[in-house]
Amino acid sequence: MGIGSALGFTIFVGPPIGARALSHALFAWVGNIAWNRGMPLWLVMLIALPVHAVVEAAVVWLLGGNLSMALITLVGTAIHHSVDGGIALGLVAALRRTGVRWFEQPAQ
Repeated sequence: MGIGSALGFTIFVGPPIGARALSHALFAWVGNIAWNRGMPLWLVMLIALPVHAVVEAAVVWLLGGNLSMALITLVGTAIHHSVDGGIALGLVAALRRTGVRWFEQPAQ
């Protein structure tokens, strides 16, 4: 999904936005590795956070040339990732209470 979004954003909005969208494929890949190694969801999100924030900030800095905007992007992305992670953890907890198990980790 991150790669498809990156392609779409690159075509319709421009390469800097497309490159930021591509960062989602990278942090999702890192998170997937952690998840498949049996780490709890909160730790997966914590591990993926710096990858998400640093890569997006690096893209802004490299393609925009503005360190101030890159730092704002770094902090903003970290906050956004944390809020999204908190929402996901809450949803998973609620789903587990209902008996839904489609998000369980693969057998080790």
